[in-house]
Amino acid sequence: MRLAEAFMRPKRKIPEDYRPSDDEPFMNERQRAYFRRKLLVWREEILRSTKETLQHLQDESAQHADIADRASTETERALELRARDRQRKLIAKIDAALVRLDDGTYGFCEETGEPISLKRLDARPIRERTQVYTPDCLIVLDRGLARGGGIFEGFKPAGVLLVNGAALPALPPGVEVGLAAVVPASAIALEELGRPAANTAMLGAFARLTGWVSRAAVLDVLPDYFDGEALAGNRRAVERGHDEMVPAPAGEVARAIP
Repeated sequence: MRLAEAFMRPKRKIPEDYRPSDDEPFMNERQRAYFRRKLLVWREEILRSTKETLQHLQDESAQHADIADRASTETERALELRARDRQRKLIAKIDAALVRLDDGTYGFCEETGEPISLKRLDARPIRERTQVYTPDCLIVLDRGLARGGGIFEGFKPAGVLLVNGAALPALPPGVEVGLAAVVPASAIALEELGRPAANTAMLGAFARLTGWVSRAAVLDVLPDYFDGEALAGNRRAVERGHDEMVPAPAGEVARAIP
């Protein structure tokens, strides 16, 4: 019922070139109208794409009688159906955002209640959380980013540090690390994916280091983002990141601090 009301609500007209600004009250009527329009347009585009996919599948099924052609078609069909499943999940998130627009909670972090940055909302209007300013865990994909210490701002005392590479970077004075590890994630990605996309290997290492999420849970969500050989390669990257992660002894963490 709440979703039906979200679609039935009269549309407030706003200029086509209007963009939300930090100079106006957060989530005022014009901003809500802007994000409602953005969400509805996005939703319609996804539904149209889904309809075209279904029509394509029906046409392909009718045209190919040859066994080889049908086998190729079935492979394409499986990929397209997986893409449809991702679209279905995205539609559900858009619908939930429309409901939040009506109940007054849209644009506010569901955990802290703080306003979410307008720029972040504009880039992805289904966001439900603010940026993390005081992380419990810091995952460093490039050791060079540690120079100057900017990435450690807000890092919680005795937090978790996971670094892509063979050694910990030098840490700024006053940064207290409770648990640290390194993993050759870029090297793993090059071998398994043919490119240095270290993310999934880092996730495997993160699962082992922290225990906050299981390796199985990481593997379970991969089909939401990858298909075919990319899926197989990223699964191997997760497994290797998990197995090849090397915890840093307390003494090594201390020596990394100037």
